[in-house]
Amino acid sequence: MGYGAAQWAMLIVLARLATPEAVGQFSLAFAVAAPVFLAFDMQLKRVVASDATRRISPWTALSVRVSGCTLATVAIMVLSACLHYSSVQRNLNLTVALAKSFESISDLLYGYFQRAERMHSIAVSLLVKGVGGLVGLWAVMWQTGSVVHATAAVACAWFLLLVSFDAPRVRKLFSQTAEPGEVAPAISSWKPLIRMAGPLGVAMVLSSLGQNIPRYVLEARRGHAALGVYAAASYFFLVGGRLTMATADAILPRLSKLATTNLDAFASVLWKAIKPIVLVGIGLALFAIPLARPLLVRLYGRAYAAGAATLVIVLLASSLHCVASIFQVALMALRQINIQVGIVAAGTLSALMASAALVTSFGGTGAAIGLAAGLGLQAVLSAAFALATLRSTNQALAATRPETHLASLIGS
Repeated sequence: MGYGAAQWAMLIVLARLATPEAVGQFSLAFAVAAPVFLAFDMQLKRVVASDATRRISPWTALSVRVSGCTLATVAIMVLSACLHYSSVQRNLNLTVALAKSFESISDLLYGYFQRAERMHSIAVSLLVKGVGGLVGLWAVMWQTGSVVHATAAVACAWFLLLVSFDAPRVRKLFSQTAEPGEVAPAISSWKPLIRMAGPLGVAMVLSSLGQNIPRYVLEARRGHAALGVYAAASYFFLVGGRLTMATADAILPRLSKLATTNLDAFASVLWKAIKPIVLVGIGLALFAIPLARPLLVRLYGRAYAAGAATLVIVLLASSLHCVASIFQVALMALRQINIQVGIVAAGTLSALMASAALVTSFGGTGAAIGLAAGLGLQAVLSAAFALATLRSTNQALAATRPETHLASLIGS
């Protein structure tokens, strides 16, 4: 929660100290970087967090992650050149890529804290990362007025956190849990990990594209200023996403264990995670209808008042995203990985079609509807496949363990 609030505060600082066009450039840089990094991310954090038998060497996972970050940074620079971005945008894309690299390595290390259920270490790291990045961005933006320099300060803060806090804490954890001592894994050892996690990488790329396609379409048809207003309003979605990820990361190790031992408890944990998300999401969207415009003006300035309708729709989309993410975590715990690619692909296509049809006429509001359309389809399909998998698994277990049932969630 603290990290999400700090990232939100970064956007507020930019909105107050820069123009909507600069905010749009900042948002575009992250929109370009996100799917590329997710392609090489492969959700390794969740893979190692759910590795209850500890078959995956941490050094293999780390070498795959570092190599992936290097390739992602190169890919972003090539993509920036091919799309003929301005020099400012290219430099901003590079600094964001460096920041994302440091964040991505820390994210992998969080997986080992998560597996050991040491969530406090993750919380402290995220809080320090958020505050450090915010202070760096504010100080440099105040002094230079340059978004590129301010983003570089964020990258430096995240690097310092990685080498001074995250890495030492993980080394200490490994010494306490007797992790494998392999230091220089052969490249051949990467293959099983990439084969297992590759489909998750594809799913995450498609998911990121589904969330960012409305931004791409909006920037292409309405320009950086319109994208800046949309980014400011839609940051509420990212805050909700952070809360969702925290919930998903907290329940994944437990679901992974329960998937093979106690399906009743699995269903109970899943349902308890979803019910408050749905209720809170709907309540926030209704609450925002009369307050969206004054809230945006107070937070960002009068130039952002046009994003009021966008904000309401984004809050609904955030609730849909939460539901989809929790059911996707359930599918991962049940080791139903490949199906997630098809689910996310369908949602991404839905977002593209809706955005292409609506952005020209409705601007940021049309982009928000496109976002909600894609996430809504993902939520429906993820729920359907997760419940179907639970039902079939329960039936298979019932043949040998007649007492197993899932009446608490899916009935007999």
